[in-house]
Amino acid sequence: MRTNTELQLYPLLRIAVMLVAGILTGKITYHLISPGVWMILVLTFLLLSVGLLYTHRKGDCLSERNAIRFAVAQTCFIFITVFSLGAWNSTMTLKVYDIMPATVMTNCHAIVISTPVKHGKTERCDLLLADGPFSGKKIKASFLDTPYTRKEGVDASHLRVGEGLETYMQIESSDAKKSSGNFDYSLWLKIHNFIGTAFLTPKDWRIASVDLSHLSCYQRTVLAALQLRQQLVEKYSRLGINGQEEAVIAAMTLGDKSGISKSTVNAYSISGASHILSLSGLHLGIIYGILVFFFGGRDSWWNQILILLAIWSFVVLVGSGASVVRSAVMISIYALITLLNRDKFSLNTWSLALIIMLFYNPLYLFDVGFEMSFMAVWGILLGVKLFPVPLKIRTHKTFRGKVERWIWGFLIVSISAQLWTSPLVAYYFGRFSCYFLLTNIIVIPLATWLLYLVVAGFTFSLWITVADFFFMLANTVSGFLNHIVLWISSLPGASIEGIYLDNEQLLLIYIALVGIFALFFVTLRSQ
Repeated sequence: MRTNTELQLYPLLRIAVMLVAGILTGKITYHLISPGVWMILVLTFLLLSVGLLYTHRKGDCLSERNAIRFAVAQTCFIFITVFSLGAWNSTMTLKVYDIMPATVMTNCHAIVISTPVKHGKTERCDLLLADGPFSGKKIKASFLDTPYTRKEGVDASHLRVGEGLETYMQIESSDAKKSSGNFDYSLWLKIHNFIGTAFLTPKDWRIASVDLSHLSCYQRTVLAALQLRQQLVEKYSRLGINGQEEAVIAAMTLGDKSGISKSTVNAYSISGASHILSLSGLHLGIIYGILVFFFGGRDSWWNQILILLAIWSFVVLVGSGASVVRSAVMISIYALITLLNRDKFSLNTWSLALIIMLFYNPLYLFDVGFEMSFMAVWGILLGVKLFPVPLKIRTHKTFRGKVERWIWGFLIVSISAQLWTSPLVAYYFGRFSCYFLLTNIIVIPLATWLLYLVVAGFTFSLWITVADFFFMLANTVSGFLNHIVLWISSLPGASIEGIYLDNEQLLLIYIALVGIFALFFVTLRSQ
């Protein structure tokens, strides 16, 4: 009974669960069940729910038994409506890509929207098609890059974000791409709005001016933001920040991972510090705190509006990845409920962010970054709720007490987040990082100070000497961070490799985790 009462406090959690179930069902059955069928179910049960509510209000007072029956029926109708809506949304999103042929030849203009990265004999970057039948769509492009092509004066490595190209290419649809292990590359392309891939030889493209009038206002804004990001990344080089120090700073502050080497990525992955390189709640939380400090608190609607405008502008600047969008949505909800004096950090907040993002793009549910981000926050919320700071430590008002509270909170947050994300890491990457606690104890404070220093450097950019000082410190911290991560990754037993999970095993692990946490919850509540 107590457990049920607790669940009643989180109505959005139940709606989120039904929405997720609907999206999964829609993805599995989208070749078998048309979107029209799901929409009929949505409308039918929505009308039934509204009709039931209208009948209840117009009728006589119900007996206790009939009232319970009414509540159960109403809840079931709402849940089925949400479930069907999720299935319809995912089916409709996937159906969009069915009109794309397996291969198509097209002569069109395109715009470079990412920094070229060397892969073997090719330079890879993202292109936005500016005209033709697929205007406004994105593709993954691979440019042949050999000593011969460079002698001919065709060097794709020098392409810059915003540069226009005249191309003749064969686009291979996203459905034609093969998956590797549990990573579905075809689905990944769809999640990130890529219609396919293309391979270009020197004769297939040339630099040209491009008319942007066919693009939407939003697409032109995003393009301008991406150009600004590249300029900011290049500024790091002009300040004397180079190598992997620059690459890590660019990834942590601007979401640009193009300069990070495979060895650095591998070191961060083995040590359990990969989340540092991906913009997420840690990074946006620090930025939000800085903005709150500069704008003078959270109690004013105008302050919060200005802060959120700055946050979402930053999201556009860094490319609007799933994890950073999730963080921005949660911060926006946090800001709103702060003004309304409600519980700011709860499962309802988490659920609302999940619902908003999945309504916007149901395929986010299958994005690795999205899954990791939400499961980490889910684990933190449960850990903090089930294992709060003990009363004995809470009552200590001394410096020692503050240190003890910080240590307790840090351990609960780190262990909880790792516990709920480790199955996903094992599923996608076949790895478990054994020293994640040691890594987080050292890395998170360093990453925090690194962000502070970079923000300070840009803040004092008009005072060149002061700005250079902060950027020099940031370069030092970045170098030290890389050395620490490399050292931890080289320790004996740093990670367990070769873990292979299938879908059923992953599901069973999470069912077991839910069961264990539920048992803890019931036990603690009964005491």
